[in-house]
Amino acid sequence: MEPDPSDLSRKELEQRIAELEAEKKSLQHQRDKAVAEQDAAGAFTPGPLPIIAAVCRESGLVETVNDLVEWDEQQSTLSP
Repeated sequence: MEPDPSDLSRKELEQRIAELEAEKKSLQHQRDKAVAEQDAAGAFTPGPLPIIAAVCRESGLVETVNDLVEWDEQQSTLSP
């Protein structure tokens, strides 16, 4: 558990900030390396799409849109 920052001296706070900045750099490096490896392998990363699709399914978004949108067969062969 992290100590309460108000209990730390200025030197301790500066040291903790430096540690966090180093950790941030390390994580950014790991992320960049993983992205580069995916690019090199030609991998497709769907990003947030699986989560967005799950939320749409669970919320019934498609059914709601289909219920609210009027469809004219004369103008389109695909339903909304």
